[in-house]
Amino acid sequence: MKMTGLEKALVNHDRHVASVIAHERELLREVPVRAGASYLDVGCGNGAATLAIGRELGLEVTGIDVDPAQVAAARAAALGTTARFEVGDATSLPFAACRFDIVACHRTTHHIPAWEAAIAESLRVLRPGGWLVYTDLLLPPWAARWGRRLAGRWAGFVTESGLRSALARAHARVEYRRRAGFVLELVARRCDGQCARAGLPCPARRARRAA
Repeated sequence: MKMTGLEKALVNHDRHVASVIAHERELLREVPVRAGASYLDVGCGNGAATLAIGRELGLEVTGIDVDPAQVAAARAAALGTTARFEVGDATSLPFAACRFDIVACHRTTHHIPAWEAAIAESLRVLRPGGWLVYTDLLLPPWAARWGRRLAGRWAGFVTESGLRSALARAHARVEYRRRAGFVLELVARRCDGQCARAGLPCPARRARRAA
């Protein structure tokens, strides 16, 4: 779902962009980031935060957003860089499976009625051993049920059980989780059985051995 003009003005404001950068920087401390890693920002908006994180950490950044005007602004800001910005739907990402080392999704899924599909797509495009960095509103089941009845065609209502199921289907293991009120911060690592072939350790297998 595209944001209203007022919402775009708020999220594009320098103060909001600075807060997003600070938040993403904090969460990425939980990830063993290496220079040159591929980074996808789902719901990148005008790309300001995406570009700042890419410069700071030396990442190969790609951003995607459903709003053509936001993507146009991001492309203009990215001139002279290797960053790529594309118009696209988070529930059907135009990328091959196992394409990215890191996928970030910052307060995007509450705009998407089919938010479970957006999470599944974010995990699909992660390579084995890749990292999902996620933040959004998390509602108790009763509130999500009422939200879906009242506004389910225009917004997404994320629940703990739905998020846990999406992660389990992609064999993604939560490495960091913090909840403050209705806001959830989460970092998860994907393992889908290809880890050995890719020469990577399998976090899910380590967890089973430790259990």
